[in-house]
Amino acid sequence: MTAYTLAAPLLFSRDNPQGPTFNAVTNAHGLYNTFQFALRLSPEVHRLLGEVKPGVTTSGQTGFDHAQAFSTLLHETVHWWQHIGSTYGLMLNLTYPVQLHGNYNQLRELVTKVGFKKDIRTLASTMPGPKGYGTVVGLANIIINNHFDFGAFRGLTLSRATLKQTGDDPMFECVGHAREPAERLAVALYVVALATPANARCVCRCINGQVQDVCDSAIDIPPICTPQICPITPPSIAPIPKPTIPPLGTTSCRQVQVLNPRTNQYEWRQVCQ
Repeated sequence: MTAYTLAAPLLFSRDNPQGPTFNAVTNAHGLYNTFQFALRLSPEVHRLLGEVKPGVTTSGQTGFDHAQAFSTLLHETVHWWQHIGSTYGLMLNLTYPVQLHGNYNQLRELVTKVGFKKDIRTLASTMPGPKGYGTVVGLANIIINNHFDFGAFRGLTLSRATLKQTGDDPMFECVGHAREPAERLAVALYVVALATPANARCVCRCINGQVQDVCDSAIDIPPICTPQICPITPPSIAPIPKPTIPPLGTTSCRQVQVLNPRTNQYEWRQVCQ
């Protein structure tokens, strides 16, 4: 994450009449967030940019504050180009979601067996009992090693300093362990992202009295739902289902009662699996 330091004391002062009117960065002029693939500007920079009339102007015509706002926009846009507009930059950015998705199944299994535990390194080193493959400790070690290998790809390719730091780490085994899985999963994640509708999403809902994941598409990756107590489903007769063909990736559909978070009432909905 790259950010400018504050130069104007009024920029984010409580006395600023503009206030934080944008869902943007509030502790710097601007930044590029590598975790969210997003360029963010401060509310003050947004305001200054909005005051400049369209067309070509000089810094002498706009004044220092407005020129600095454009400088911030250009600076953070260059970071965006570096990460999105180049092959390595895109691969580098994708390693962050890859660290999650590459361990998704293992994380779900670990949560099922021991619940939500932090941190996994401590769990693996202090958990009593057997520690081989197929055990809880073995599962935790797979998660730890996968996470390290994906992060090691960044360390091996980012700079000489991070290369040495990664190579000296006791967990580092070889370049192949870091490079091949990271590149393979990053490409796969990019292909899936291109094939997924922009409005597709997954949420956790109370279904028939139990919390479950619900997705808009069969190819979406379901979330890990936090355990919660769902209201008891009221007695109700399911509506007559309309004849329908299950969506791609599912085989059957059924009527279930889904809790509407806005009304806190159960509603009949069709869910396909």
